[in-house]
Amino acid sequence: MQARLLPPAPASLAQGLLALPAALDIVQPLRPRHRAQLPSQVAQLSEWLTTAREDLPRDYLSRPALLTAYLHYFLPWNLYRQGRLLAGLDLQLAPGARIVDVGAGPLTFALALWLTRPDLRAVPLRYLAIDRAAAALQAGRRLWDQIAGPGGWAVETVAQPAGARALPEADLLVLANVINEVHRPGGGEGDAEDDPATHLLEQWATALAPGGRVLLIEPGTRPAARQLVALRARAVEQGWRVLAPCTHAERCPQPGIGRLPWCHFAFAATDAPPWLDDLSRRARLAKERASLSFLLLAPPAAGAEPDAGPKVDKHPGEVEVRVVSGTFALGDDSRGRYGCAAPGLVLLVDHPGAGAGPAPGELLHVAWPERAEKDAKSGATIVRQRAPPPGAAARPPPPAGAAPRPRRPPGARGGGARGGPRPGAPRGPGPGWRGPRRAGPLAGAPAGDRSVRYARPARSARLDAPVGPDPIGHGPPAACIQPRFLNTPTTPATTRTAPANVQRVTGSSIRSQPRKTAITGLT
Repeated sequence: MQARLLPPAPASLAQGLLALPAALDIVQPLRPRHRAQLPSQVAQLSEWLTTAREDLPRDYLSRPALLTAYLHYFLPWNLYRQGRLLAGLDLQLAPGARIVDVGAGPLTFALALWLTRPDLRAVPLRYLAIDRAAAALQAGRRLWDQIAGPGGWAVETVAQPAGARALPEADLLVLANVINEVHRPGGGEGDAEDDPATHLLEQWATALAPGGRVLLIEPGTRPAARQLVALRARAVEQGWRVLAPCTHAERCPQPGIGRLPWCHFAFAATDAPPWLDDLSRRARLAKERASLSFLLLAPPAAGAEPDAGPKVDKHPGEVEVRVVSGTFALGDDSRGRYGCAAPGLVLLVDHPGAGAGPAPGELLHVAWPERAEKDAKSGATIVRQRAPPPGAAARPPPPAGAAPRPRRPPGARGGGARGGPRPGAPRGPGPGWRGPRRAGPLAGAPAGDRSVRYARPARSARLDAPVGPDPIGHGPPAACIQPRFLNTPTTPATTRTAPANVQRVTGSSIRSQPRKTAITGLT
């Protein structure tokens, strides 16, 4: 289980994005007239990829003007999004491993992996890019030569539509921004034999080498997340294992259907390169956050039986919770965030005066309440972070240049991962406080475990009036004042514009309009 997803962008990614314009000037040079037209071309392509999908040319990456707009705007934002994901994702790529990228476009995934993971640059990897747009593959290969140089991985490109031939053997099969363009990805509770998701899973299982994995990356939009959730449900039913981001194989509590939240991760884009911010602003697509949805899957083990259905313990005790939202303000100086666990959606509430709290993607160990208190609007189970023991001394900040304080060994007594209260905090027990408990790592946890601990809420506790909304669109709890439960669906790279496809739910399958006869390589 991955303890931390989506860590801060590494310095290698930031440096690569800063140097990208110089490489693009060599690969796809622009005359002054074309450079002046670039913001309007970016805005037009963005509209086609989001709100006017029916007008998107079928082979848009084969058109020079649209390919130029894609390379200068969508490629760097996708490098940033995928880089944040790949920085914390364990892909288990051994020497000689083969990556097969279906719908590779201009080799976005290979470039993101190279920029984000310097530790893999010396590992002899093989990368095969498949896309029907030969022009995009050629531009990506030239860009790869500029960035990685001649001593990089063994890179091969094949210009053909996805599904035209059987997939070659892969240790890692990648589909980035592809599933959302499939007409009917399937999944759900219908007939598995006629479900397109079943056929996709069969093709992937056939192509994977022993120990291989499938990585699906999609925009952080409601329609794209719904497709991944439906595909995940069919995969679990067929015996596939969800390695990330899920902590369980139960029904997803964020399916994105109706008013329910959708599974996605958003993060601030404050460290994006200035040149990209400037182009985004001139195209009237300024971004404050980037977002994505993803699944890392492993096929069924040999002889494994299909999943027999949910097995949620009604009284699970301590459970693993994946944080899926940013922090938002509640009343009485408290804050909260949403998490996903096997029993369902969780609203984690900090005690007043708590620190910054866990970030989206972090894995927590939570004491599940014996008497669950539900948030009226989201339906999430409310779990409150336990307050530090009264009278605990606040830890002063270390002096500048001081060595970091060593972590306590497992089982050591003393202040927990969050330390004592802030100076001036109440010293006596507050509402819902149940007395001091032993802090420190969980029983059996490895050394250095920094899991945030949450205590069972008081039976009569409730949330006070809020002072602000959920910042990333998972929907506010009942106490939050906000006109709508969910924010506006997002673009493939940000959380600011309308969804890419108009989705229609029919029975248990999700259909995407308009129909696409083939998969376009969009990364």
